[in-house]
Amino acid sequence: IIFLLGIYDDIKGANVFLKFFFQIMAAVIIYGAGFKIAEISIPFAGTKTIGFHLLPFLLTILWVVGITNAVNIMDGLDGLAVGIAFFATLSLGVLALLSSQYHIVIITAVLSGAMIGFYPFNFPRARVYLGDSGSMVIGFILAVLPMTKIHRKASLALALMIPIIILFLPILETLVTIIRRIYKGQNIFIRDTDHFHYRFLRKGFSETKTTVFLILVSFLFSLAGILFEFVQVKLRLLLFIGIFLMSLFLLIYLGYINLKPKKRGQPPF
Repeated sequence: IIFLLGIYDDIKGANVFLKFFFQIMAAVIIYGAGFKIAEISIPFAGTKTIGFHLLPFLLTILWVVGITNAVNIMDGLDGLAVGIAFFATLSLGVLALLSSQYHIVIITAVLSGAMIGFYPFNFPRARVYLGDSGSMVIGFILAVLPMTKIHRKASLALALMIPIIILFLPILETLVTIIRRIYKGQNIFIRDTDHFHYRFLRKGFSETKTTVFLILVSFLFSLAGILFEFVQVKLRLLLFIGIFLMSLFLLIYLGYINLKPKKRGQPPF
């Protein structure tokens, strides 16, 4: 469903309502197949079971549709979405391997191998493009994979925290985009040129340097996600602090957070 939707969007263009309809349909099918978020991990408080029966369904739909579109949003520069998705996939594969979930290792290995083979042709200046048929499929797979049992104690998506850390850069980009557009009174579904990568370009970075830097940031988040699974509580706190500071620095540097005194009527973004 997601692939066919992407093909249609690449050829003819699909409006936002059509995209969301089929993405939600695909997420409902996944939920019906038994992949769902039934628990939520609260940092330093453990995993809590969701008692309200409708909530797991809504969280699963939100997670699948959100991550699918988050990866798609990152596909604004040559090689960016593939590089970010590669390290996220690799991280999930490492966790699966350490948990002896070899069927998941095979899936992540195949997806990672496909991205490695594709990447030389997609890196700036690209000769082959990912398109929505590629970015949405990759995002969909990355949303579904954590719902399988690749966590030592429970499903990653049941706990939610580890995949959120691993995919934090596209999640942060999506949240900032939504908040920014709402604050400015813009339609949150209309594309613009104010994403992370565009702001780096306006600061004088080349496409290659922007791509490499954001992939490096994503790699650090992926590494933090793996470490979060194995370190003690005190070290997890340090990881949270590191993630917060890195995100804060990124938002300040790109001008989403302005620490300078603002003139009257000047927006914060």
